[in-house]
Amino acid sequence: MNQAELIERPITADVFTLLRMFENHRGIDVPQDWYDLLQRYHGAFDDPASRSSWNPSRLRNVLDEADESGLIVYREKWEITAAGLETRKAETVRRMRG
Repeated sequence: MNQAELIERPITADVFTLLRMFENHRGIDVPQDWYDLLQRYHGAFDDPASRSSWNPSRLRNVLDEADESGLIVYREKWEITAAGLETRKAETVRRMRG
């Protein structure tokens, strides 16, 4: 998948939020386990004042969707793939232009 295809094909807001959760406060992507992802304040990515977290079924659905698309992979923890990094970058650019 090339950059143009990634920009033209938007991903869901939940998948974009999931891809952003792999990046820590220093801009480094780190592996995450189930509890790391479940306990994050997911709403903070779209509404900084929000303290909402996803329920387990919503997180599982988003993980399945991203895994099927090849954006993340499970080894010992969930890790973002090279395709996931490119998709996150392309979606960020697409949303900034829109």
